[in-house]
Amino acid sequence: KDYASRLGVDIDACLDSGAMQGIVESDYQEGIRKGVRATPTFFIGTLRVEGANQQAVLSAVEREMK
Repeated sequence: KDYASRLGVDIDACLDSGAMQGIVESDYQEGIRKGVRATPTFFIGTLRVEGANQQAVLSAVEREMK
C-alpha cells in the first residue's frame, strides 16, 4: 500500500472496484498452466527459474544467450 500511495494509486479503491480482478485471475491461471510454484518465478527463454536467487537468474540468461 505504501508503494502504491507514493505512486498516487488508491490501492483500496482499485481492489474494491474489482477492475483488475480479470487480469489477475488470467495471470494466475497462466502461472498454474506453466507450473509456477514459487514467487518470484522468472521465465527466460525456455527456462523457468524459481526464487529470488540473482545468480540463478543471471546464469539462466547466460545459458539462453548462447
